Amino acid sequence: MRTRNVSSGCLHDAARRRRAALSHHAAAGIDAMPKALGWCSVAVLALMVTLLPSHAARAADVPERVNFSVTIKPLAAQDGTVNGLAVTELIVLPDTGAPLTLVLPLALPAVPRNAEAVSELRVTDARGEVALSINDGGPSQGFALRRWTTVRPVGPQVTVRYRAALQPAQTGGPPYGMKAAGQGVAGSTKSFVLLPEALSSDASVLTWDLSELVSGSIGVATGGAGTLRVPGSPMAMDDLWLLAGPALAGQTQPDAVFNAYTIGQPPFDAAATMAWSRRAYEVLTSAFGYMQAPHYDLLIRALPVASYETGTARLAGGGSLMTVGNVFSPSQDVQTVQSTIFHEMGHQWVGQLSNGVEPWYAEGMNVFVQATLPCASGLHPIAACAKTINDWARYYYTSPARHWSLQQIDAAGFEQEAVRRIPYARGMLYFASVDAALRKRSAGKHGLLDAMRPLYIARHAGERFERSDIEALLRRELGEAEVTTFRQVVIDGTQLIVPPSNAFGPCLQREERRWSSEGKDVEGYVWEPVRCSALARPPSRDTPQVRPCRLLRGIHAA
Repeated sequence: MRTRNVSSGCLHDAARRRRAALSHHAAAGIDAMPKALGWCSVAVLALMVTLLPSHAARAADVPERVNFSVTIKPLAAQDGTVNGLAVTELIVLPDTGAPLTLVLPLALPAVPRNAEAVSELRVTDARGEVALSINDGGPSQGFALRRWTTVRPVGPQVTVRYRAALQPAQTGGPPYGMKAAGQGVAGSTKSFVLLPEALSSDASVLTWDLSELVSGSIGVATGGAGTLRVPGSPMAMDDLWLLAGPALAGQTQPDAVFNAYTIGQPPFDAAATMAWSRRAYEVLTSAFGYMQAPHYDLLIRALPVASYETGTARLAGGGSLMTVGNVFSPSQDVQTVQSTIFHEMGHQWVGQLSNGVEPWYAEGMNVFVQATLPCASGLHPIAACAKTINDWARYYYTSPARHWSLQQIDAAGFEQEAVRRIPYARGMLYFASVDAALRKRSAGKHGLLDAMRPLYIARHAGERFERSDIEALLRRELGEAEVTTFRQVVIDGTQLIVPPSNAFGPCLQREERRWSSEGKDVEGYVWEPVRCSALARPPSRDTPQVRPCRLLRGIHAA
């Protein structure tokens, strides 16, 4: 994949409420493993992109209602760095007899005072400017909200103008907050776009005003560069990743299915990493095999700080935003960055259960995929996957919460890192054990992704996908006893997981390991590379190839 210069005119229900921050932050997941990315300045072609196709064809004589549009203008200081945002919203209200309410999350993970970033808020209609009342509370999709409500009815056309402050680069956590990167900016709409509550609209429109940025800057959101049409009510705009500035584009065609952009100056070759990410996207598409290659936008922002590795994906939502610094942190290298990119992209295919984000599945299955597919497909050497596996194994065996139930973990909240990671690690180790059992039972012909594929196909067709479906799969493939083990290990935490030595393929072998945790010695397991010979079997869909590989499943020598 080559880069080119182009130019532009510019996881739900109650079960998710507590887990949304868990998985959404962590869907980013590997936020504790440092990372960084490279950068070059580029101009990008302006294109009009549709985020998603309309769910139903509209009659030719029924005009589409676009009742919400937002224009985002990054504001630049004299040195060219972005120091804020000016936002203009145009709202069309069918009912002019009611007040208008605008909403924004009161706080987000790593952004505890999110709503306070909004200033100079003005709402006007044909009768002039209108005062606002402010009320905090009332969670929506896992987040408490601040509500600004007009003190009188407004409409039919309303203009909203305000400014939004940026978050400091030094703050860690998932990349919700808008932060300056190089001579650009990146973050999430969730952190600053005020959305009209309960407004009906067929679609919304996002546009960019890049007049204060350097020449050749581009504006990108999840779904594409330039002006973006987002089907559905304005609430569909609440979770888009954004990037604006002189970005490096990682694709040669403006209509590519996979797109990547980097803003800022990371400590490695951004073009090469985005090319690697495209190959990873192809591996994931082939390995899961239940849908055509989906549109995907990978956004990377490099901040002027030492790298702390974090990223967040929209679960099956077509995009992710990665945060890195401009220097590597200790024990960090380009492979740790790539591993996290693979994790975030994996959420597109792993997805979630129909009743909301359950970290044991959405993250556990995704970490299993992250820990195995890159090496099985030749994207990474075996040692890189061993590091991923062993980092998660250490989290699991050393955590004081290793025997906690999911209910206890859920109640502990987001900030306890050693607790929050347990569903991830449990899921990885458990799904690796199931994968090994399925391969043993089928003489290597049938693995976990093979078994899961019918469930994914059904989910993609609109059917519900629940924990009971996974338990039915376990019962059918491995017997009732396996369902009991699943509940003890994953749900209740009463049984410690000890995957078999070959759980991650013939080139990794289980070894005992002792760690110190909270002043006590704890015992667990790691998987270390060993010399292994090639097998005569060809690879299956579970191990799609980027380069020739002679081995079958799990992690093998290439």
